[in-house]
Amino acid sequence: MEDLRQRTQVSIIIPIHNAEQYLRRCLDSVMNQTHACLEVLLIDDGSTDRSKSICEEYVRQDCRFQYIYQMNQGAAIARNTGIDCATSEYVTFLDSDDSMEPGFVKQVLTEMLMTGSDIGLCDINYVDNETAEKEVSRIRFYGKTASASKTKSIFNTVRTFIWGKIYKRELFSKIRFPDLKFFEDLSIVPFMAAIANQIVYIPLPLINYYRNRNGSLSENAYNIGELIRALDLLGSFLRSSKLYDDFTDSYKKMCMAQLRFTYRRFGNRKQEKVLEQLCKLKEYVLNLFPQLYPLTECSFYTERNNHLLAQAIDKAVLYNDQIVDNIEVSNYVICFSDCVTEGVSQPTIAIKRPEHMDEESAAYDIAEEIIMAFS
Repeated sequence: MEDLRQRTQVSIIIPIHNAEQYLRRCLDSVMNQTHACLEVLLIDDGSTDRSKSICEEYVRQDCRFQYIYQMNQGAAIARNTGIDCATSEYVTFLDSDDSMEPGFVKQVLTEMLMTGSDIGLCDINYVDNETAEKEVSRIRFYGKTASASKTKSIFNTVRTFIWGKIYKRELFSKIRFPDLKFFEDLSIVPFMAAIANQIVYIPLPLINYYRNRNGSLSENAYNIGELIRALDLLGSFLRSSKLYDDFTDSYKKMCMAQLRFTYRRFGNRKQEKVLEQLCKLKEYVLNLFPQLYPLTECSFYTERNNHLLAQAIDKAVLYNDQIVDNIEVSNYVICFSDCVTEGVSQPTIAIKRPEHMDEESAAYDIAEEIIMAFS
C-alpha cells in the first residue's frame, strides 16, 4: 500500500486571476506537500497583474508545475480546462488565495486508497487574512465512510465547496462546472456526492480558507441571482440522471439551508437591489417547495459558535414537516411538542428564541438529544 500510494499521481488544479497578492502563499503550500507525485496545473484565467510571471517562476523551479493561459472566462471554465488537461486518476482543486497544509494530499489520498472511496474530504481551517488566527470548522460527518446509496443525508454533509476534497477524475466524465461566475461548485458537488460509490472523511483541518480578503466575491450580496441559477442547475442535473426522486428531501433541505444562510448574511442590508435579490431567492425556493413556507418565518436561535446546535436544527429541518416558533410553554432553545393542525395532532420541534441562556452547555445537551433522536 505504501508503494502504491507513493506512485499514485494527483492533479492539483488552481484557477488564477489577478492573484499576485496571495499566489506565492498558495503555490508554496503545494510545493511543500509531503506527497511528491503531483501534477500541478496553473490555469491563468486572463490575469493582467504579475500572476503570469510568478507562475512561470514556479514552473522553472519545479517540473511538476505547468502553466496554462486562457482568455478570461471565470473560475468555473478554468477548472474545466484543468480537468481536460489533467492526466492523473485523482484530482483536487485549490483557489489561488487559499493554501494546503503539508499533509493534505498524502493523508486524504491514503484514506481513499485504503477504503476504495471516490471522494475524500477533510476539515477546514478558517484563517483571518489579517491576523492569521485560525478557527477549525469540522465536517458534520457520521463515521469514517459513507455513501449516498446508504445515507441520503450525505448529499448535504459534504459541503458544497469544490476545494478541501480529492476526487476520482472519472466522476467528472458525468458532469462539468457550469458557466457561472459564482456558486458553480454548489451545483455539482452534491451531485458528485450522490453518484460516488463511497466517501471517506479525514477528521483533520488540512485546508486553509482565508477570510476578510479585500474584494472577496463571496461577500457580494448582488450575486444572489447566481445562487438561484446554481440551485436550479443542481435540480436539473439530478433530474437528467434520474436521481431527483431519491434526493428530493435532501435537495429541499439544501435549498432551505441556502435560503437561511443568505438571509443571515445579507438580511440586514437596506439596499433595494439586495432586498429584491433576497425576495427572488425566497420565491424560488417556495415555488419549488411551498410546504417550506412556515419554515421561512421561524426565528432560528443559536448560541455564539454553537455549531452543534446549528447542526441539530439542520437535522430537524430534514425530518420534520413543520417547525413551530415561539412556543410559550418552552423553557428551552429546542423542545419536543405537539401541534394540532386541522384537528390532527402531530409531533413537531418547537424553536424558541429566548432573551438569554444561563448555561450554554444546556444548549449542547439539547442538541445532542435531537441528533440522537434523528440519527
